[in-house]
Amino acid sequence: MAESVQDRFIEAVRQHGRGIVEGDAPMTNKAHKNIMLAVKEIREAPDRGESFFMSLLTNENACVVKWAAAYLLPYKPAEAVVALQTVAETGPPLIAFGAEMTLKEWRAGRLKID
Repeated sequence: MAESVQDRFIEAVRQHGRGIVEGDAPMTNKAHKNIMLAVKEIREAPDRGESFFMSLLTNENACVVKWAAAYLLPYKPAEAVVALQTVAETGPPLIAFGAEMTLKEWRAGRLKID
């Protein structure tokens, strides 16, 4: 059975987080490309993937929560901000920093999410 786009997104995000933590730029870059490809498909859903991303806000992987929350910022800002704040406060240092920067850029109006 073919892997779903949702599974591909989650796996790519986990790989991205691993690449960030391990300092593996090629892994991180490949994962980022795969995330973008998956998101393009996910956004084709009638709800633009909102329900899928909402379901990930309680994932055990901080990187999965961070990415899902970022994609929810334009649609569910209150929930997304809470999730990003939690990752910023409790996630692994580099992932927490990413969540913190996402919040900072969002609040400053410099972050555009499709």
